[in-house]
Amino acid sequence: MEPNVVFVYKIDSFQYVTEFEVIDRFDVETYEIDDESEFETFNHEDEQQLIGRGYIHNDLKFITEAINESIQKQRSLANKFSTTPVHIVSQEFIAGTVRVGLRSPKVVIGIPAFFAIGPIWRLHEKEGQMYRNEWIYDHINYEFDDDPPLTKFKNFLRDIEDIPDQAPIYIWTGNNVEEQVATRYLIYLLRSRTNVVTLLHAPTLYDQLCEKSRAEVITGTGDLRHEQIQIIFDKCHTVQPLTTKENHQLQNEWLTLSKSRSVLRTWKDHKIVDLPVDFYDKKIIHTLESLQSNRDEYIRAGVVLGQLLESENFSIDGFYLEYRIRELIYQGVLAMKGIPKSMRRYRIKIRE
Repeated sequence: MEPNVVFVYKIDSFQYVTEFEVIDRFDVETYEIDDESEFETFNHEDEQQLIGRGYIHNDLKFITEAINESIQKQRSLANKFSTTPVHIVSQEFIAGTVRVGLRSPKVVIGIPAFFAIGPIWRLHEKEGQMYRNEWIYDHINYEFDDDPPLTKFKNFLRDIEDIPDQAPIYIWTGNNVEEQVATRYLIYLLRSRTNVVTLLHAPTLYDQLCEKSRAEVITGTGDLRHEQIQIIFDKCHTVQPLTTKENHQLQNEWLTLSKSRSVLRTWKDHKIVDLPVDFYDKKIIHTLESLQSNRDEYIRAGVVLGQLLESENFSIDGFYLEYRIRELIYQGVLAMKGIPKSMRRYRIKIRE
């Protein structure tokens, strides 16, 4: 980092790391060397670690990137000839269900993004990834997510790069905008790969292969229980891999989608449709009015969002709706008491 300072970080897993995970580690060791030229032959096992004195890690992104590059090199060597099936799902929480549901061996990758909201403009390029990251940072208050979104997204892209050429790939999808956008994005990312790619459409396969309950409505992979995941995968051998024509069609559809700078979209009539940024504003105001006993009553923002999501059965990120509440406050439509640090920390009413 400095001409005479060396940091030593022990890598004990093939899992990529984020800046916060690097900070949380207590075994980052610091050493000093006499001259920069000694670094090429430096071996920490032969040197004395600094005790009681250290240096601030000024460029944490650089350190994290260097660690992940090293992990990726080791991954490539370890998995070069692997034929373990790779399952890709549209969100990280769905990846957890799929990991539990599927028997080993398997690799499961979840996309750390919610594609119903936020820009997807040129997301297959670094410029588009930076553009989306900046918009999310400026508008969406993901209260409990300490990990930098861009680092997590870069790690997801590394996961895709790491898939061995001979491994079969299964992309789980459904009748919702986030899975439909993710499908097209993934197919474009995989465009130069030789892997056999199969789409597993969760609602269709559920109807065909699982014992159905009248209470269950399956619109996507996230609606499936973990035992249903295994049933579907065990019985889905009749599903044919994507043809070259289908592959090219989905790639072209992604290129069309990626031209838009819209930040809100939905799945309607089997199409991905852009919506205006303020599409839900009137519903937010109407829901707030229905909860107020009088015009002077302040209602907690989280209560408004909970009522809205429950009554309308929205498949929309509640944090996007919270962003729209803050925009209505900034515009003078709503009045606020409290601190908009989280949806539980402030109350709102219709401004007179």
